[in-house]
Parts: sequence; structure tokens; C-alpha cells
Amino acid sequence: MKKCPYCAELINDEAIKCRYCQERFDDSMNKSLLNILNSSKDKLLKKYSEYKENKMSHLVLPTDEEYWLIGDTYFFLNDLSIKNVGELKYDEIISVYFKAESTTRNFITDRNIFFGVVIYAIDEQDNKTSEIIEVPLISRKFEFHKLDKKAFETVILIYHNIAKITFKNRLNFYNKQLLDKQYFAYLGFRFQVDGKVYNNKNKLVADLSTISLDDVSFSSEWSGLKSSQENPYEFKILNGLPQVNILFGLFQSGHSFKLDTIQDNDIINLIIYNFIINKKYIE
Repeated sequence: MKKCPYCAELINDEAIKCRYCQERFDDSMNKSLLNILNSSKDKLLKKYSEYKENKMSHLVLPTDEEYWLIGDTYFFLNDLSIKNVGELKYDEIISVYFKAESTTRNFITDRNIFFGVVIYAIDEQDNKTSEIIEVPLISRKFEFHKLDKKAFETVILIYHNIAKITFKNRLNFYNKQLLDKQYFAYLGFRFQVDGKVYNNKNKLVADLSTISLDDVSFSSEWSGLKSSQENPYEFKILNGLPQVNILFGLFQSGHSFKLDTIQDNDIINLIIYNFIINKKYIE
């Protein structure tokens, strides 16, 4: 399976047209990144208002007055409030950590959410600084939270609303790093402007300039007799060997590099995709 670069839905590897947003995968995929990103942002709203209308018809986004309370976090339409901590407007967010994980074993489904945001620190004069602060949501720890089905679907809906509002801020977060440092930092890795990827020990672990889209995967899935799981938060560079999952997907083969894209999954996938096609992360 691969992820559509326009609407982020999972589709077959061989697909030449997305069955969700109807975009074709031909020369039009060589559009500039901003066109692709803007298209994806618009399709994100369309996806939730049309394609998933029936599935989530029992859920609605919060308003500026009425909130959804999940854990210790009050989610409104344009901001949130954390018990005993304070308020945060969505347009202040520069990065988002998110992973929605649904695993079925013995016909019982467990649903877990990892959710947090990143903002710039404010000094005593209320001026924005270059220091960043990571803020966990739902509780005061960065960890997975087990939720029932309704809460799980609600948080996914809230996340996509936040992702839409913060889209430009999050894109600028990586673009600024590329302009200032000639690389961007991501979950312990350094992505250089030339496509080389280094780990925190300064070891070269991948080179995006030498691969094509046929060499990568933006998601994975595994299944067994009584268990299954899909993971759309996983980027892999394949090595040509068979992909094998062992022990419920904990151990995998068939790749030379793997990255869990739980931070800004939508943007990271798109700028990596753009680099593989156009040899630039952001145009």
C-alpha cells in the first residue's frame, strides 16, 4: 500500500488514480510542492466531509464555545485549554506529534493515540523566541493513551482540524531550518539539502538522491491468523528483499532504512516525496 500525495488516503501500490480524491498519478505529480500541499490541505477537508461522512456522522467538531474534553485537554475549534496549565491557540503551533494506532488481536480491537504539539517559547516581554517547547496533550506525559472508539475517532477528527489550521506554520518550520542550516532535524535524524540522511551519531543512513518512488513505502500493514494492524506513520526505503513481519510487526525485514513519521506525518511524507521526484524538499 502507498499513501496518496493529494489526500493522504491509503491506496494500492499499482494505482494510477486515487479512488478517494480522483487525482491521477501522471505528469501532474510534478507540480510544485506548494501546489501539492495546498491541494492536499483542501482535499483533507473534503475527505472528512464527504468520504467519511457516514463513518463519523455521529461526531462533530467542537466550536469556539463548546468543547470536547479528552483526558485533561479541552479541545475547542481554534484553541485548546489544559487543566491547571493554560490555553493555547492552534495558530501558535509549529509542529504536531500524532499517531493513531488500532490493533486487532483475537478479534478484540485496541485503540491508542499519541498526541502533542510544539510551540515557540515566549519571553517576559511576550515576544516569541527561538526556543521550542513540546506540549503533550490528553495528559502531562508524551505517551500512548488507550481510548474507546468514540474518543479515538473524536481525537482523529480534532487532529485533522489542527493539522489544517497549522499547515503553513509547520511547513515554514522545516523550510526555515533548510534555509538557515542547510538541513532539517527530525526525530534524531538530520535531513541534508542534498538528500543525505544522518543519524544522531553522524552516520550516513540513507541518501534520498539515489532512489525512486519504487524504492520507498509510506505505510505498512501486517496480519496474522487472529491479528492485524495498519501503520500509515512509517516511511521505509526498501532493499529489494521480501518484506516479512515477525512477532506482530515488531521485527521487520526488507528495508534498509525505516522511520516512524509521528511528527508532522503529512508534511514529512510530502516533502520527502517531493525530494525524490524533484530533488528538492521545498520549491
